[in-house]
Amino acid sequence: MTYAIKTTVLVMQLVCLCVTFTSSGFSQIPSKCYEALKLCNFNERTLHPQKIASNKIPYRQAHFTETHSTWLMLDIEKGGTLEFYITPTNEDDDLDFVVFEANGNDPCEDLIPIRFMTSGQMLGQEDQQCLGITGLKDTSQDMTEPNGCSDAQDNFLKPLTLKDDSQYYILINNYNSTAPFSIHFFPSNTLKIKDACKEEIENLSEDILLYPNPVAEVLHVDLGQNKAHFNSASIYDSKGQLVKTLDNENYDFEGTVLKIPVNEFMDGVYFLKAEFTKSITIRPFIKST
Repeated sequence: MTYAIKTTVLVMQLVCLCVTFTSSGFSQIPSKCYEALKLCNFNERTLHPQKIASNKIPYRQAHFTETHSTWLMLDIEKGGTLEFYITPTNEDDDLDFVVFEANGNDPCEDLIPIRFMTSGQMLGQEDQQCLGITGLKDTSQDMTEPNGCSDAQDNFLKPLTLKDDSQYYILINNYNSTAPFSIHFFPSNTLKIKDACKEEIENLSEDILLYPNPVAEVLHVDLGQNKAHFNSASIYDSKGQLVKTLDNENYDFEGTVLKIPVNEFMDGVYFLKAEFTKSITIRPFIKST
């Protein structure tokens, strides 16, 4: 997070009026928690943050300003350790994140921060180690990095040790803009997401039809009954690079069929990623003229 001056005790007192804490976590529900994308695997994915009204989340001697954010949820069956790297599209973007452990019957009502990354460039200083790629890695031992950027900060925190039968939320914020970023997970061999989520993805994939495949001009994606839960679609090449994003303004639907022009693509293998209310599916197709 970028600051012109260092945070003072007075600023922290004012910020704490916005969101209060109980001894275990939040007493006020963060606005986007209930809209968190439930992850059904640890595949690398590209995320597009949404612009929201500024929401400040205090924690110890730091605070997190949520401006362009994405929420993710992990429903863990078997515990283990987890590392991840978050990479911005624009290398100078300031990415911040918070990892919460859910506590209670309604997980969004009581979130306990267990990792808190808010470091960022101080204006007028060359402290690029606090911009760009961030995340969790095994060489880091700190569980929080405060606002600003000191020589001791490297933009990474200590890996997570996730418990059996537990839920976790990851809030990621692009402080600068709504530019997308990618997240790459590194789970231990023991870590397992609950099967119910995986079954939902498998059943969803079976109901989606791509044709013609191979395709020369327009790819047709028949969503069937899944159209009611459809949010967005994007296409990646065989190297994992984003080549096309569809939004509400350029969808071309005919009934339940989404039509996507691919005539400008070079020949090769591509992957369609379709995002739904509670899940994501990825399907391959071939572009051939």
